[in-house]
Amino acid sequence: PLNRDTNQYLLTGMIEGEPLTFLVDTGASISAISYAFAQKNLAYAFTGQKVLLKTAGGQYQADVVQTDTLVLGENFELSVNNKELVVLSEGSSHGFDALLGLDILARFHFAINADDRSLILQLP
Repeated sequence: PLNRDTNQYLLTGMIEGEPLTFLVDTGASISAISYAFAQKNLAYAFTGQKVLLKTAGGQYQADVVQTDTLVLGENFELSVNNKELVVLSEGSSHGFDALLGLDILARFHFAINADDRSLILQLP
């Protein structure tokens, strides 16, 4: 199930056992995590690596964290084995803890059903 907040679809889930809210972002090529969530819950997972992000707001150097487990929704566990997530700049996420981008969504045939507010994921 998805929550709809204005023009955004939000999905509850977990990263490494920590609950969070994903913004489903089909326009994002990579998934990302908020600075606040990463500092509070994944401080041990920072790799020391930085990547250049090009966003609608400009370019900046982003930290990288590494994770093994994502849970989407209430019970869809996805093993991602050393998945790297970029860390969004401080204060750039409002109402969500992470972006769920195409690097994860494209592993599936996926659809957003606006009528019943659900994200449908099927293995290819």
